Amino acid sequence: MDPKENVDYESDDSSDWSSAQEMDNSDTELNPIYCLFCCETFETIETTFAHLITNHNLDLIQICNKNKFNSFQYIKLLNYIRLEKPNCNQMNELIESKVWDNDQNMKPVISDDLLLMFGIN
Repeated sequence: MDPKENVDYESDDSSDWSSAQEMDNSDTELNPIYCLFCCETFETIETTFAHLITNHNLDLIQICNKNKFNSFQYIKLLNYIRLEKPNCNQMNELIESKVWDNDQNMKPVISDDLLLMFGIN
């Protein structure tokens, strides 16, 4: 008997799809997004960016767009901030100094950091 004959291509097992969606939704529950400057956590990237603007007066997207950062520079900056914990009031000087722009900062400080997965371009 040919194994291909037993395959049911018409089967619609929606429970498999539901499980996959639940796993996607649980990512933020298991991996909250940590603020770059304080101990607050968030469920979405959007709320994290809003928090940065409201509470830390830092528009990360605007900074990246203004300085024409590519994805690698964005990742390096975030990892540098997480590692060195600079004062958010010193971001302009930090950006201009480019002290963060080296390959050592490509290594994530937080494993599965959802902020690093945000595409800035």
